[in-house]
Amino acid sequence: MNPEKYNDIWKEIILKYIEDNNLKLTDNFRSLDELKEKIKDEYTKFRDQVKKYMYNPNGKIDRHKLGAIFFL
Repeated sequence: MNPEKYNDIWKEIILKYIEDNNLKLTDNFRSLDELKEKIKDEYTKFRDQVKKYMYNPNGKIDRHKLGAIFFL
């Protein structure tokens, strides 16, 4: 995912969810920037695992389901 797209997802979905639900940072994350990077890193790791799992022998990857990773 390119940085611009991730920033859009961060602002429009993740950050909005945090604000709407009055969620607070824990000791694990000292800033929203740190949380933003952690979510991106975890997404990338999980995405790569899902790509391997969903690999099609014909050389195609079922990419439309990768966005669902944010909700897991």
